[in-house]
Amino acid sequence: LQGAALPRQEFAPLEFVVAVGVTGVIAQPTLMASSGWEDIDAFFRDYLIKTYRVGERLSPGRYRILVGP
Repeated sequence: LQGAALPRQEFAPLEFVVAVGVTGVIAQPTLMASSGWEDIDAFFRDYLIKTYRVGERLSPGRYRILVGP
């Protein structure tokens, strides 16, 4: 995450499930394992959709996305 302003540097790994359809992400990523911090969880949920644009990078399907410090 070059240039990303994380709310904090220390957090546990997160796990999301993302469903992608032919037009992109179907719904907000579902948090399966929290970092332990709501602000970190929300940051990466938004980052996956708005900055990384996961729906534009992946073919239709369901994906498990792991994020770690």
